[in-house]
Amino acid sequence: MSDQPIPRPGWSTVQQPANVYYFRPYSFYWPGAFIFIGAFGCSGLTGTLDRGSSILLWTVYTVGVLVIMLIDPLCIFEQKQVDENECSFIVRRPLVGFRSCEQTVPLEVLERGLCRTVDGEDQPRLRDGYRYGPAFWRI
Repeated sequence: MSDQPIPRPGWSTVQQPANVYYFRPYSFYWPGAFIFIGAFGCSGLTGTLDRGSSILLWTVYTVGVLVIMLIDPLCIFEQKQVDENECSFIVRRPLVGFRSCEQTVPLEVLERGLCRTVDGEDQPRLRDGYRYGPAFWRI
């Protein structure tokens, strides 16, 4: 898990445990529209194309849907880790994360309930009890 150093005057850098959250760089509705319209478009074109072109069209569509699912920050993997106090905990890490959509929140801020979202919506990830680590591939 990536920990952010905290600079303090006269001290060496201290690692403070933190959660790393990723947000979508696009609206939630764009993937749904692509999946819905793409499926109808591919099925409509399947009858007008030859067999090889139809297979290629569906393959490109399927790969596109898989890419959309993999870059979603809510597509996560869980790992069991042990902290410095020998306590085990579960870390959730997304497969792909965009650096521009990355937000690091110290655990102390979460424990005190001082974290607020920009749009005022309640984020269930802030209070679900899991730790969130950096993505496996940061773009």
